[in-house]
Amino acid sequence: FTYPCSPERLLDLLSYSNTLCPFVENSLTLVTFFSGVAVIKMQKPPVNSLSLEFLTEFAISMEKLEMDRECRGVILTSSIPNIFSAGLDIAEMYGKSPEHTGEFWRSVQEMWLKLYGSSLVTIAAINVSGTAVFQLN
Repeated sequence: FTYPCSPERLLDLLSYSNTLCPFVENSLTLVTFFSGVAVIKMQKPPVNSLSLEFLTEFAISMEKLEMDRECRGVILTSSIPNIFSAGLDIAEMYGKSPEHTGEFWRSVQEMWLKLYGSSLVTIAAINVSGTAVFQLN
């Protein structure tokens, strides 16, 4: 097994501007492609919360990358400084119809299946200075 690039090259890939070698651009994700490595940058201010729309776009991006024979790996990161993702968007579940909630949970499952079932090398580049863990009692 060989890595698609060195850690130094990974940092170079992450620093590219959004206009360089665009592959897929959606309102919530931007995918750039360089030397067989795709970089998916989440861009859903303020905290990259995982809404139905975001999850759908992410799954579509992963599907397109899986079909691209040139793509060997995916780096998932954020375009928002000091933020990776706040996780699932609570507003998608609160006060919504059962149909909407069902569609949301199906999109969560589809996104995880696409991510974990991928044959591509997958790296999460979490570009924040610290982490927090919350427990609800």
